[in-house]
Amino acid sequence: QTSPRPRALSIWLTVVAIMIFAMVVVASGLTGNTLAFGAEPERPTIRILVVNHLGMPSQDILESAQTEVTRIYAAAGVRVVWTDPSRTLPRLTIMIDSDQHFGAPKPGADVMGAAPAADEGTGRLAYAFYNPIEASSRRYGTDVAKVLGAVIAHEIGHLLLARDAHA
Repeated sequence: QTSPRPRALSIWLTVVAIMIFAMVVVASGLTGNTLAFGAEPERPTIRILVVNHLGMPSQDILESAQTEVTRIYAAAGVRVVWTDPSRTLPRLTIMIDSDQHFGAPKPGADVMGAAPAADEGTGRLAYAFYNPIEASSRRYGTDVAKVLGAVIAHEIGHLLLARDAHA
């Protein structure tokens, strides 16, 4: 028998992809652009730097999570470029840390990520908290890389969406 949890995660990821696509169309001004006949539209691109603050998760899990983020955004028509700080400056940075070390966590909530300055529209930095991500993955029997990827995509969405929007 199939557990409803993976199906719910799949539906959630689809909703995230649709929200991201809508946000990108609005944010990039594509709604007013016209294309020459037969021309392929240029996909919006976001550049993301991952700072694996404590060396967790492992490189394999991190690479799988990046693949998941790339897949989620590709479904929304957005290209993701994972940057190396020695080559280019990223537009957005995701920092992976063990737990939340700032602000007051919501009572009873398993906070898996945050984008602190997103509400002011100035955010360029988001966080993914690995310990609660790993605990949630174990609790629901889900691949930790998929959960990490979904959290990263969600928090990046906060940085890209308008104030008070939620993906």
